[in-house]
Amino acid sequence: MDLQTKIGKISGFKSRGKQLLALFNAKASLNTKQTDIDNSISALRTQIETACRDNETESLCNSLNDQLATFAIKATELSNQIEDKLEAFEASLDSRKEKKITRKKDTEKRDTLTIIKAYYGDLDVTSKVTAAIKDNELTIQATNAVFTDPMVGYTKTLVVGYRFGKAMPELVMVKEGETLKISYKRNQRPFTPISNTTTIFGGYYGTQDIKSQLKTMVANGDAEIKANNQNFGDPMPGIIKTLVIGYFDLNGTAKVDVAREGKTITLYEKIPDIKSMLSRMIVYIMNPTTYDYDKSQLIIVGAFYGTQPSFPEVRDLMSNNVLSLTVSDSINAQATEEINPKTLAVGYRYGNGKPDLVVAAKGSKMEIKEGSTYTPYGVQAKTDVIKAFYGTVDVTTKVKAAFDSGATFKVTNANLDNSDQRSPKTLMVLYTLPTGHQCLQMVREGDYTILAPPVSFFGWQQPIIGIFLFLSLIHISEPTRPERISYAVFCLKKKK
Repeated sequence: MDLQTKIGKISGFKSRGKQLLALFNAKASLNTKQTDIDNSISALRTQIETACRDNETESLCNSLNDQLATFAIKATELSNQIEDKLEAFEASLDSRKEKKITRKKDTEKRDTLTIIKAYYGDLDVTSKVTAAIKDNELTIQATNAVFTDPMVGYTKTLVVGYRFGKAMPELVMVKEGETLKISYKRNQRPFTPISNTTTIFGGYYGTQDIKSQLKTMVANGDAEIKANNQNFGDPMPGIIKTLVIGYFDLNGTAKVDVAREGKTITLYEKIPDIKSMLSRMIVYIMNPTTYDYDKSQLIIVGAFYGTQPSFPEVRDLMSNNVLSLTVSDSINAQATEEINPKTLAVGYRYGNGKPDLVVAAKGSKMEIKEGSTYTPYGVQAKTDVIKAFYGTVDVTTKVKAAFDSGATFKVTNANLDNSDQRSPKTLMVLYTLPTGHQCLQMVREGDYTILAPPVSFFGWQQPIIGIFLFLSLIHISEPTRPERISYAVFCLKKKK
C-alpha cells in the first residue's frame, strides 16, 4: 500500500489525515511543476543578464537577482517541509501498525484458549484435545483413529467446551469424520456468571443444538435433564445419541457434562421442600422444667439406636443414676435399618446442668455417670448447638457453624467429615431452644437437615418448627420423674 492510499484511509475520519493528504497533494503538484519552475527561473535569469548587458543599472540587476535567489530558496524550503511532514506521518503509520500487532499478540496471550471439557461420543477426550492446541488455535479430526471408539457401530459426535481467557464459554460440535477448528476471536468481553444460578452456555443432543431448549427447562426449575427423544426430538434416528450440556454451576464453575440416551444429567441438587426434609427426620423434645433437680439425678433427653428412637429402652437400663452397657442389637430389636456404623446416641444431663451427648458404636461400651464438676444450665437467649456426631466422629464445630449461618445442608461426608468412609451413617445433634426445650435430632446420611428455617412458632425460630407444622404428634409420657417431666417424639407419617 503506497503512502497516499494510507493517508486516504484515515482522511475521512481524522482531520490530521486530511491535512496531511493536502500536504501530499501539494508536494505532488510541486513535483509536477518543478520543471516549469526551473525553466521559468532559468528564462528569468537570462532576461536579467541581457537587461544588465543592455546598460540597465547595476542596482536593478542585483535586486532582480536577489529576488530570484529568494524565490528559489523558498520553493526549496517549502518542498523540504512537505517532504519532512510526509516522512514523519509515514513513520507514525508504521509505528501504529507495530503497536497494533503488539497489542494483538498481548491480547491473544492474555486470552489463552482453554478446553473446559471434550467428549467423543461419551468418552472424555479433554487431554487429547488440549494437547492438540497450537499457537492458541485448535484443529483436530473427529475419528476413531484419534480417540478410539467408545460406541462401536454408532456414528459419534465430538463436542468441545472451550473459552478464551475469561470470555463466555462456547460449545461446538462436529460429526464423526469431520474436522473441528477453533480460532481466536477478537473483542471478546469477560463474562462473570450470576452467583447461585445455573447458566447454560451450550448444549447438543446428538447433532442437534438444544441450547434454547435447555435454557427454557432450567428457567422452569428443571435440575435433572434426561437424554431422550421426548425432550429433544430425534436428530439421528436409529443411533444411540449423547446429551452434552455446557453450563455454569451454582458456584460459578464452568462445566460440560455428558449422558448417553436414556440417562440423566443433574445440573444441581434440588433442595426438597420442608415437608419432604422432615419426612426422614426424628427429634426428641424434652419440655423445660422449673423443678430444682438434685445434681446427681440422671435425666435422659433422648436416645437413638441406629435410626430407631430408643428412650424407654435406654431409661430401663439405668441403675442408680448411672448408665453402663455394651452396645448391641438387644437394646432395641426394632432397629433393623442398615446403618454403618450402627451407633447408640444418648442425650442426657445431671440435675439442671448442661446437657451432653455420647455416641458409641455397636460392640463398644458406653458409660454415663456423674462427673466431678457440675455447671447449672438455664434457658439460653438463642438456640444453642451443644454437641453433634456424624457416625462416631464429633462434628459439633461444623454443625454449629452451619446453624449460625442459617444453613440448610445435606448430611454428607463432604459437608461434615471424610475420615470415616463407612456408609450410611447418621447425624445426631443435641441442642437447646430459646424456650428452654432440649432436643435430640437424628438425620440419615444423604438427607437434609433444617437448622434454622425462616418461619417461627410461638415467637421463636428453631429446628423443630417444621415438625410442629407437618408431623403427627405422638406424646410419650414416660418421664424419669413422672410429676415433673414429659417427653415427646415427633415423626412424619406418610399418607397412603
